[in-house]
Amino acid sequence: MFTLIVGPAGNSFTAHAAYLSQSPVFEKMCNGEFKKGQTSEIELPEDDPEVISALIQYLYSGNFVGFGSLGTGQGPKDVGSQLAALYVTADKYQLQKLKDR
Repeated sequence: MFTLIVGPAGNSFTAHAAYLSQSPVFEKMCNGEFKKGQTSEIELPEDDPEVISALIQYLYSGNFVGFGSLGTGQGPKDVGSQLAALYVTADKYQLQKLKDR
């Protein structure tokens, strides 16, 4: 089990290594090939917590279920910008199947 510390505010999410390892990048982090794999915490300060939450949901379910409250288009983040951020993040973590959705 790993704790992902995400964004500048340090939001935390937990996920099992088996699910994270669907991403070649996370697999290397979990297996200690990066310094991050030497602890049970993975720091992702540059990533958006809502996007990482959606990505984790996808890794567990195989489906993209949306962004929760940010999917309303209210506030500074609209659905289009969140989807674009999800695509870029899926590319960053080499999740081709998510990119293809």
